[in-house]
Amino acid sequence: MKKILIITHDTSFSGAPLSLLHIFEWIKNNSTHYQFDVLCLKQSEGLLSRFKALSCNFFDFSKFSTKIEYPFLDKVKSRFIKVDFISEQEKFLQTLSCQYDMIYGNTVLALPVISKLKFNNARLKTILHVHELSTVIAEFAPQINQSKAYVDHFIAASELVKQTLILKYSLPKNCITRVYEATKIEKMPPINKKSIFSVVMVGGAYWRKGDDLFIQLANLLKNESIHFYWVGFQSEERKRVNSSDIEKLGIRDNITFIQETDRPHEFMQTMDLFVLTSREDPFPLSVLEAGMLGMPIVCFNQGTGIIELQDLPGVIGVDYLDLKQMANQILFFKSRIENNLFDSEFHCTSFNQFLPENISPHILQVIENC
Repeated sequence: MKKILIITHDTSFSGAPLSLLHIFEWIKNNSTHYQFDVLCLKQSEGLLSRFKALSCNFFDFSKFSTKIEYPFLDKVKSRFIKVDFISEQEKFLQTLSCQYDMIYGNTVLALPVISKLKFNNARLKTILHVHELSTVIAEFAPQINQSKAYVDHFIAASELVKQTLILKYSLPKNCITRVYEATKIEKMPPINKKSIFSVVMVGGAYWRKGDDLFIQLANLLKNESIHFYWVGFQSEERKRVNSSDIEKLGIRDNITFIQETDRPHEFMQTMDLFVLTSREDPFPLSVLEAGMLGMPIVCFNQGTGIIELQDLPGVIGVDYLDLKQMANQILFFKSRIENNLFDSEFHCTSFNQFLPENISPHILQVIENC
């Protein structure tokens, strides 16, 4: 049996960790060839119990100290006889490096750990699943162009991510496989839509997701019978800024911000349309879930791999940051839905391609090829 160490940034109820769980839970249930341990860089609640159930051993990396602490006599040895001392975290990584056949990093934030594990054991096979685009990569993994020295294969969460790795970071295309994200939603009893046409966006409120753009979009359509709902975490700063903008624009009756929830589908199924205002979003699960609920989707042509689904009749892209175009497309879908011209059942069925049982075999094939 092959042993694989999975590295996740956190265990929160968010896109990349959730997709990872869907995929590896399927692999665990459908293959007896692999055993999984999980190394979490930043433990949090939400999906923690499922990550622990997936793994034989679960490690919280943040618990290991990065400080080099040793007794006075050892300090003397270190100075005079050149004995090297390392941190608790470094010792832990040295121990891990000889225990696995493969390392599967689920974020570019795992690159420093992957490089150290590979340095300690050159025979380790390594896979990096990239769910990030250039702005986030530039902030958290600017040296990714050098990672081909210690990453054997890359998985890109969308074609946009793949092209970013090839064109911007000069990574070899024969070492990159594009595999879309996987998700599923629980079957729920039918619920009536809200009485007013409702537009929803899901995600943490910050620059990448475009909460400021969402507010501007609501302002453009404030004279239409449309209500805008944002579901997701807001920092205290974002709450103050967003509340102030909404007040100054006079649109408090047109827009509502709702705190994040582990069960967003129960609320999303009452919505009519999903609008993705993200400036940069490789392939968000919330959009796939909206499609599985039969909602049409409007996004920007640049900055998200969702535009790769534009052949589907319910997915439309507009020019980057062109909120007037986005507003017009919302009105277009509003008219179609209110006149029973949008086939939500067909739209829903077309998103079944992103169910774990359809996506996971592609990840398993990459693992086996490595």
